[in-house]
Amino acid sequence: IFNHLMLLLDWNLMKRSENCLNVKMIHIEFEEDYLKFVFEKEKGKQHGDMHGPWHCFANPEKPHICLVLAFARYIFAFPEVLQEGKPLFPGTNQYTRYSSRMHDLFFEIKDDLYDIGIDWRELGTHSTRKGVGSMVANASTVGPPIVALCLRAGWKLGGVKEMYLFRQDAGDLNVGRRAAW
Repeated sequence: IFNHLMLLLDWNLMKRSENCLNVKMIHIEFEEDYLKFVFEKEKGKQHGDMHGPWHCFANPEKPHICLVLAFARYIFAFPEVLQEGKPLFPGTNQYTRYSSRMHDLFFEIKDDLYDIGIDWRELGTHSTRKGVGSMVANASTVGPPIVALCLRAGWKLGGVKEMYLFRQDAGDLNVGRRAAW
């Protein structure tokens, strides 16, 4: 249950695993048809200024990849995380726990990965963010705004673009909806 939710958070939020592992219930709101996440810190912005919100949607047609369903299963299994101020993933070394389980999974399916030209040893927690970024950008002939995609994934825009192109909810809603499918 832990790894399933963590993988889907990693995928849908397009954040570094460390950000996902530091989520607390105070960072999550239920709004309309999505979960809304607001983070206090991210790699590029360490000064406590809020980031987002980032919008994550349900996928009722594919329950095995539905973040909202995985979140509900996790809450039912670990209701203590609902206590005020508690982290969603309590305990120490959660990154090591997630990373080692992903590594074990990649090893387990290494022959299947090899058949499609992927070396399992090159995969890690970073692969999720890279994979979802590619999928969201290329899943349609009309992709989401590239600025929204880059900002969601925490990728730098570079140069003058950083000064003039900013995050807006409409772009993030678009990226979030595409990541869920």
